[in-house]
Amino acid sequence: MSKITKNYEQLAAATGLRFDGTRNVLYGSKNGYEIMVYADTPSYPYILTVALGAKSPMGMLGKAETKQFAKENKAVVSLSQDGNLVKMVLKNMAKQSALCEGLGNSINALTSYLRSKGFEQCCQFCGQIVGTAG
Repeated sequence: MSKITKNYEQLAAATGLRFDGTRNVLYGSKNGYEIMVYADTPSYPYILTVALGAKSPMGMLGKAETKQFAKENKAVVSLSQDGNLVKMVLKNMAKQSALCEGLGNSINALTSYLRSKGFEQCCQFCGQIVGTAG
């Protein structure tokens, strides 16, 4: 078992998500949203991206809003929305304890933020508010 696999398994246990070892992806339901967590670039396995499908009747997130969210959450590098796909990128945290805490806190902050903006879980491709899975 590689160090990355072991760390991702610990990360899944700490956050309550499931771990898919064939793809090195964490997934599951958190605070009413289906979430997927992965490393965008395999050569940087500790820079994680959190992705979920969500939309709001109030429209898309603005640049100023997403910059402010990242500024207020120390583990977050960026927050963006592309259609119905919301993505949050976390800072490189090679220390396992920092990664577990940073990911857990960031997911909670993101889901609270989206809920406060009226975002509902939806299919990231079609936008229909239906049950989805990571």
